[in-house]
Amino acid sequence: MVIVLYIVFFIFCIVAENSSRTQKNVFLAITLVAVSLIAGFRDVDFWPDTGGYRIAFLRNTPVLGDYVFGSNPPDYQDKGFFFLSVLIKTLTSDWVTYATIIAFIGLWILIKGINKYSMFPLFALALYMSRFMFGRQFIQIRAGVSIAIVFWGMQYVAKRDLKRYLIVIFIASLLHMSAWIALPAYFLHKIKLKPKHIYWSIGVAFVLAAFFTPVIRSFISESAADINVAQSYTTEGYGYKSTGKGLANPMVYYQTLILVLFTFWEKKLSKVTPYYITLRNGYFYSTIWLITLCSYSVLSARGSTILATYEILIVPSFVNVFHKNNKVLAYLLVGAFSVLWFYLNLGKRA
Repeated sequence: MVIVLYIVFFIFCIVAENSSRTQKNVFLAITLVAVSLIAGFRDVDFWPDTGGYRIAFLRNTPVLGDYVFGSNPPDYQDKGFFFLSVLIKTLTSDWVTYATIIAFIGLWILIKGINKYSMFPLFALALYMSRFMFGRQFIQIRAGVSIAIVFWGMQYVAKRDLKRYLIVIFIASLLHMSAWIALPAYFLHKIKLKPKHIYWSIGVAFVLAAFFTPVIRSFISESAADINVAQSYTTEGYGYKSTGKGLANPMVYYQTLILVLFTFWEKKLSKVTPYYITLRNGYFYSTIWLITLCSYSVLSARGSTILATYEILIVPSFVNVFHKNNKVLAYLLVGAFSVLWFYLNLGKRA
């Protein structure tokens, strides 16, 4: 039933995508409120991590009057997210309201970015809902807000405004420390990468993953131990957290395919896609991270997913590859792609 509702939603997106900007904004606003409420009323026992967030909010989050600056109870790994929770707890002690507000904040920031960057904002939001929403607004809610901030801050990478981008990354890192992984994207953007550089780099990344994994793991494990960061994700013996599928992970080939297509069609897409080079370089960085570190589970996934969010702008841009007489076919292909992701992400939770 849920998948049918999503299909109807996407069909409506196809129709509304050809409407005025004002009408699109109204539709985005309605979707923002509706999805936030759905996230707020989600089943605590069904979605991983949700029970932990609920207990932390209800039992270990003080109101602002009792807050001690710099404090950080065990249930909260990031001080910024703790403070945000304190502010919400000061207004309400209701878990549903709290979960709704957190989802709303992340989605609102994301939609601000989508409206700024995308020629197809409704397609971008629909793809986000199928590809990333369940993992961010329903499970890893800290990351959901943090990644949305990094996504919105892409404009400063394009403008080569390091000062403002650092501020964006710093604020995002207060909610989830992994936001710092997005910082090198700024410096990568200063390099004039050509398609051949990207293709060669992909090949080198696969060689490293196939033949030099022990060296990579040894270096990362030792480095993590030296600075006392993310050891449960980088040290042998932590099960699924530290051990990934390697090159057997289908996401490696999926992201590589999207990157190769986006790069292959550069001449056509760069003329009509806002921030094309910024998107391509950021997604390139995300893909190389995923391939090279594919022997890890959490480290490769969480690191790559930050800038993999650019995918919600990249995939809809493929519509512009089609002739104007075949636009409906292009819309349907993007729709089928989104529905498939929605089914895969929701189905594995059922």
